[in-house]
Amino acid sequence: MRFLLWILFLFFSKNVFTQVHRCHAEDYASLILKDADRIHTYQNRIAHVEQTLTNTASSRSEEEPFIIPVAIHFQGLKDFDPDCLTILSNRQIEILNQHFKGSHQDTQQWTHDAPLFPHAELGRTNITFVLATKNHPQGYQLSDEEPAITFNQVRGNFSDDWKNYLNIFVRQSDYLGLSPYGGTGDGDGIFISLDAFGSGEGCGEVEPLAPFELGKTLVHEVGHYFFLQHIWGERGCEHDDGVFDTPISSGPHYDCPDGYIRKCTVINMHFNFMDYVDDACMYMFTEGQARRMERYIKHNLSNLTENAQRVCELKPIQAGCDRPANLQTIPEDDGTITLQWDSVEEATHYQLQYKATENKHWKSLLLLKNQYNIETATYGKSYEWRVRIQCGNSLSEWSEKQVITGEQSTPTTLRERNFFLAAHPNPFNEQLTISGKYSDHLDDIFVNVYVYNYRGELVKFQYEKLAYGYNYFEVLIDTSDLGNGFYFVLCEYGEVKKVTKVFRSDTW
Repeated sequence: MRFLLWILFLFFSKNVFTQVHRCHAEDYASLILKDADRIHTYQNRIAHVEQTLTNTASSRSEEEPFIIPVAIHFQGLKDFDPDCLTILSNRQIEILNQHFKGSHQDTQQWTHDAPLFPHAELGRTNITFVLATKNHPQGYQLSDEEPAITFNQVRGNFSDDWKNYLNIFVRQSDYLGLSPYGGTGDGDGIFISLDAFGSGEGCGEVEPLAPFELGKTLVHEVGHYFFLQHIWGERGCEHDDGVFDTPISSGPHYDCPDGYIRKCTVINMHFNFMDYVDDACMYMFTEGQARRMERYIKHNLSNLTENAQRVCELKPIQAGCDRPANLQTIPEDDGTITLQWDSVEEATHYQLQYKATENKHWKSLLLLKNQYNIETATYGKSYEWRVRIQCGNSLSEWSEKQVITGEQSTPTTLRERNFFLAAHPNPFNEQLTISGKYSDHLDDIFVNVYVYNYRGELVKFQYEKLAYGYNYFEVLIDTSDLGNGFYFVLCEYGEVKKVTKVFRSDTW
């Protein structure tokens, strides 16, 4: 039992900070301001930039493209696959370009949300991110045509060797992401955690984890690098974020809010990239944010755009692969389902998406092989999937959607899959409520609830007896004697065990 709990602890501790802390741009500034020699310079630069980027509408006077050369630095990896990480890096660059150009399918949601924000428009920038592929700095064993990706060769959040690039430093940390408020391109850059970089299955230690598994942490942090504040402006209703078409808000939103939220007398734009919601629920910049970022690049990051001509190979778009053919859905004896399609010799990788039919958002995976085994299909539920192929720098069209019917999955692990566990409020303070629901009616059983601190020590235990025929429980735990920090809740319900993570805060 102790061994099982320790394994669960190690697994869930990889992303314990994601629920509460998405970003710490303000901490980056705080670190600068601790250095007395840099305070005056930093404050003058910010004041000058703010004066340049006035809080008024600004239309494009010219359709000038802004090419941003990118270098990615993986740090502290013990065992890694360079080819896999290169694919993952290319996918992250693709995500940046889609969302900064407003071309991702998620932006279709704006049609539904737009009537509530009459003064805002969907932002589409003319910014393109390109992995540098030539004239690399010396000493990194990178030849021309190889992407600017380093492995355990760069330390920290700064490198003199990599001036005039947008540097992305990827390593394990308590932060999901960290960026300067207004980057300079002087060797600085953005830090991203191993479990928030890219999307899909990941590569060993670099594994994007829910709910930040869609690569949007970097979209948020690049917004800071291009001089966007959080949408609430850091100081609530009395302080604006400097963008004319974003509504006032008193603070961040978390998870995936149900419906619309009203703060500071207005409906909040919680789905904006500069808020804190889960990846699946953020999808846009506004036009004002897009213009602010472009003006910042034009007046403050010309060193990056000029360097792009020297270090980036801006290749014409190649003819794409044909759309995938011969798609098959194959039920396996162990209750899983294999998705398969014809292999393509020219393919660099495949992009697979699948979801429950009733869901709006797809789960995306990057694959080197032309098949994938789904282990999480629930018996009696309907799913959809589709695939497309990457050939060189071009993507094929999506395949036709395929449907997995409920009868194609088997109830091998139905008992575990149909148990739903929730902890609320989260963050919590004096009390914590643990509730659960099981899809079947069970005989008389006890529900055991264990609470462990971040060291794996048991700090609370409580049980509840359910009457015959009940499939729902709610356990109230007194947490007034617990200190602030992260905890793990293990719930035993009959033969089924589930774990969730929670955060205690006196200020919540």
